[in-house]
Amino acid sequence: MQNPFTTTFSKAPEYTYIATEKTDEILENFNYENPSESVYKITGVRGSGKTVILAKIEEELRKEEKIKSGWLVFDLNPSRDMLVQVAAMLSKEGFVKKICKKQKH
Repeated sequence: MQNPFTTTFSKAPEYTYIATEKTDEILENFNYENPSESVYKITGVRGSGKTVILAKIEEELRKEEKIKSGWLVFDLNPSRDMLVQVAAMLSKEGFVKKICKKQKH
């Protein structure tokens, strides 16, 4: 018999033991005008649902209404220069042009 708790990358298993209430808590905090926390560290043993929680948060923050309210979500590769990655993604979103135009005035 296959283990029902075996997960694949960012997929919740059919039977879960993952505490997802933390996902709601994190998202609720991000919705406050002045959030009490600005950084979260998601830790746990292998298979405890870290990636599932992160994927749910990312999915929610990528929704169109979040984008309209100023949220940008980027995937970063820790083996590459993260600042270069963020700058490239901001440029792709059009923020570099906006900043350069403001500085010229």
